[in-house]
Amino acid sequence: MLITGIGGGVALAALAIAKHLGCHVCVTSRHQWKIDRAMGLGADHGVLDEGKDWSRDVRTWSGKRGVDLAVDSAGKATHLWCIKSLAPGGAYVTPGCTSGPDATTDLARIFWNQLRILGSTMGSPDEFREVTSLLRSGMLSPVIDSVYDAENGREAYAKLESGEQFGKVVIRWTS
Repeated sequence: MLITGIGGGVALAALAIAKHLGCHVCVTSRHQWKIDRAMGLGADHGVLDEGKDWSRDVRTWSGKRGVDLAVDSAGKATHLWCIKSLAPGGAYVTPGCTSGPDATTDLARIFWNQLRILGSTMGSPDEFREVTSLLRSGMLSPVIDSVYDAENGREAYAKLESGEQFGKVVIRWTS
C-alpha cells in the first residue's frame, strides 16, 4: 500500500487503519522528519518527495510488482506517480486534492493494467461506525499535532498553511 503526504490527518488515519489490517505500507512526504515519524507509527518504507518521479522507488520496494492500493490526497502533484506505482489490478483512491484537481494521467497504463480509480469522502455510515468502534476500544488512536483555543484560531490555520503539522490541528471551542 502507498500513502502520499504522510503527516496529514487523512494520510495518518489511512496508515493506522492499514497497519491494523496487517498491510505493508510505503509513505511519501516532502519532509524526512515526517517519514521518520511515520516509520515510528508502523510505516514499512518511506520515500522523500523531492518533486520528481518516485514511482520506481515504490516499485522496487514492492519487489517490482507495484502496490495494490494507493491513497493519494495530494492530487495533481502525485497522481501520475501513484498510477505508475500500482500493480496490475491495483486501485487508486483519492480522498482529496490539496495540490490541485487537474492531474495528468496515463490512460494506457490504467486500461492495460486494469486499474481502478475511486473517489472517496468520509466513507459509509457502516465504515464510520466500525472506525469509531476501533477508536473507542483503543485499537486505533488519532494523531494530534496541536490543540489551539478558539481565540488562537489564526495560529492554528497558519500552522496548517505552513505544512509543518504531523496529525490533526485541533481548535478547541469552550462555552
